[in-house]
Amino acid sequence: MKERIFAAGYRGEIKFSCAWGRLFSDFHQIGTSLLFLHNAD
Repeated sequence: MKERIFAAGYRGEIKFSCAWGRLFSDFHQIGTSLLFLHNAD
């Protein structure tokens, strides 16, 4: 029983960190394009 709860928590943790990873890469892409636009002047 405890193992199942642990596995569910572990899966949730992975899903959570994947969401953070996606968010971070989105911010990174936005930052890079803003930097590119800024340097284009």
